[in-house]
Amino acid sequence: TTTAAATATAATSVVAAEPPAAAAAEGVTANGGEQSAQSSTSSSPSKSKGTKAVTATREPKETKASTKASVKANGTSGAKGPHKQHDHHHYHHHGRAPLNAQLVHAGQTRVLLIADPHGDLYQINDVARQLAANYVVCTGNFGFYDADSHKTIPVDKLEPHLSPRDHNPYGDFQKLIDGTLRFDVPVYAVYGSYGDVQVINKLRTCELSIPNFQLIDEKTTHTIGCLRLFGLGGEIVPHKILDNGQGTVDSIAGGDGKMWMTLAQIGELVELADKYGNEDETRVLVIQQTAASQGYLAQLAHRIKADIVVSSSSLAPCSSAFYYASAMDHKGLKALAASGAQRLLQVWGDVADDILGSLEDSSPLKQHLQEAVKVASIEIPGRFMSDVLQIGVASVRRRSQTVVTLDRTVVGLEMAFYDLNFQGHRQATKPYAPEQSLIIKPQDQWESMLSEKDVRKLVQTKVQRMKLPQDPKQKLLIEFDCKESAEQAAAIIREAEFRGTNMYVNFLTHKRGGYRSRGRSRGRGRGGRGRGRGRGDAF
Repeated sequence: TTTAAATATAATSVVAAEPPAAAAAEGVTANGGEQSAQSSTSSSPSKSKGTKAVTATREPKETKASTKASVKANGTSGAKGPHKQHDHHHYHHHGRAPLNAQLVHAGQTRVLLIADPHGDLYQINDVARQLAANYVVCTGNFGFYDADSHKTIPVDKLEPHLSPRDHNPYGDFQKLIDGTLRFDVPVYAVYGSYGDVQVINKLRTCELSIPNFQLIDEKTTHTIGCLRLFGLGGEIVPHKILDNGQGTVDSIAGGDGKMWMTLAQIGELVELADKYGNEDETRVLVIQQTAASQGYLAQLAHRIKADIVVSSSSLAPCSSAFYYASAMDHKGLKALAASGAQRLLQVWGDVADDILGSLEDSSPLKQHLQEAVKVASIEIPGRFMSDVLQIGVASVRRRSQTVVTLDRTVVGLEMAFYDLNFQGHRQATKPYAPEQSLIIKPQDQWESMLSEKDVRKLVQTKVQRMKLPQDPKQKLLIEFDCKESAEQAAAIIREAEFRGTNMYVNFLTHKRGGYRSRGRSRGRGRGGRGRGRGRGDAF
């Protein structure tokens, strides 16, 4: 039976161990064919500097042998056989055998989890070497740009924090293509919310082949020892869930430097996952967007019978591992899932009849869309909350380490993190409190999704904080530290061409215990030209 131990400490890590065994990696396509993947495993235990592993081991063999001999002499058999394999519709249970803890050096196969390298790919070899990792799995924002990306994606639309060592704004991926950079160990990755969709198209069609690198997507599944990897790239953007953008291969979706999921991709992943059901494997879902904030992804994890969900936790100072049962009750999880599914079903309901009516019943696309929609109606059982491990991986720039250890069918988790600044927030003498805010709402909807860079460039004044809309019809909230900055920004917005839409601007003056509306002005015509006055009702 597969078990997962997840305990994080600053200098030690807890793993579940059996006799060391090396694991091989293989890639399997949806058609059952194999993909080549070059493996690199450690033949001897290796230890990171200053780090030890606390390993839980079963009773010594001598004790077991003497017990067995004693039982045999009495003519009875008290030895227990292997745990019964459960139907995979049920989740794995931990054994009850006694454990003895002892300090040892970890010698299992080691899988390094990373997030958000943002094109700085040399550091993957560095970190893998330091932590004696045999494999690397990346949860997104890898930096998928090549020599042609500058033709379609300007520098200002690249991934935030993209800063490789030679200051090439498009990152190191072209060096992997040229062969001037090569990964020392096999690397598996999903693409994140940023990237060049044309590069992903080339990887899918095998026009690009990178040694020691495999893309995890809805078409392929890979194994590392007892781990069965499934994955999806991009984030869920509800109003784009049926839009492929500039994607030209299969159901890959993206454009203008952004990537996102589609319903067709989700349906393909479900179909792929249903083809594999080995009880000795631990099923891992690798995604960029965390299932802790997007309930539909939790439903998807339950649908494909995932045991572990690995996702990015870009803003966190360190990685984390948790179960839903430790963060919310079952009612809260069901509400989270219902909220995420409702937005998708609303978009789907507007066009479902037209799309399904244009497809034949035997069409694979129609089957994939219907399968993805069914996921949104799944009710997550209470068992899911305590049996599916959630791992949020911090950015590779953080001083945080996340390693999955493999020993036959036993899975362990090592986590370490350093330089957590718990005093920094206490040193702030003045709490954050905006003086005034602007609420900007389109008359109909934004022509395209807003970015923080676009808004700051438009208002041309110092902004304290902003809340970007997640839907094209939602409002934009911008907070300022003084009234003058807010009024200056409002004047610029009224006169500027911004997203080609009529806009409403509302002032909010913050007071203790809340805020009050000061009034509203309306821009007229394209770009919000002209002024108008309205009553001070909030949106």
